[in-house]
Amino acid sequence: MPGMAATLKALRRSLRDRGVRGTVRRALAEPFYRYDDWRFDVRFRVQTSGVVEAGDLDYGEDDRRHGSNYQPVRLGGFAEFMRALPIRHEEFTFIDFGCGKGRALLMASEFPFRRIVGVELSPALCRIAARNVQTYSSPSQKCTRLEISCENAMAYPLPDDPAVLYFFNPFDESVMRSVLANICLSWSAHARPLFVVLYNPVLDPLLEQSDFLRLLRRTRDSSIYQALTSAAPLPSST
Repeated sequence: MPGMAATLKALRRSLRDRGVRGTVRRALAEPFYRYDDWRFDVRFRVQTSGVVEAGDLDYGEDDRRHGSNYQPVRLGGFAEFMRALPIRHEEFTFIDFGCGKGRALLMASEFPFRRIVGVELSPALCRIAARNVQTYSSPSQKCTRLEISCENAMAYPLPDDPAVLYFFNPFDESVMRSVLANICLSWSAHARPLFVVLYNPVLDPLLEQSDFLRLLRRTRDSSIYQALTSAAPLPSST
């Protein structure tokens, strides 16, 4: 039964990417999410909705094994962690690792970031994200410096700017370890304010082992980590 096989495959991926709690919550809220996604796309004349299976993406088999499905970030969940970031947006670059169709980039542009970058391995998704960036029309948009970098996240050269680094489970733990090591090397070479945001944070245990990051706070859907500095102690996590 092909339909049952596909359903089981999707369930396994969801459990891996979201955990049991996230999978159940997603199933119950799915009708509302679909309506919000449709309304967002219609309002801003973009195409960010829908799930794209990792197996259907246009990159190599090894990358498919380590990658996750594309799915758009929830509007409320994104706004919640953005409010929790203790930053002056105009001093920071926002970087979305595994930006997919670019929903998070568009939502981030409603804040006055210095610039916004989407890093994505799939050329097809990069093209969609680029079209969405060009088409997006919002009277409240505060950042118009949006870029799409079509490359492997493990090879992406982190800029020296203070940055918010955003991850919505774009890949598995093995790739995340390599990306995290690159972030650490970049920060060690040029210490500056860095925040790492895990949306649907199934990889929390990995970041909790990090020597240069500490948990700043959690929201309902996210964990926010901050790079250590010698200038001031970190606030207590909540």
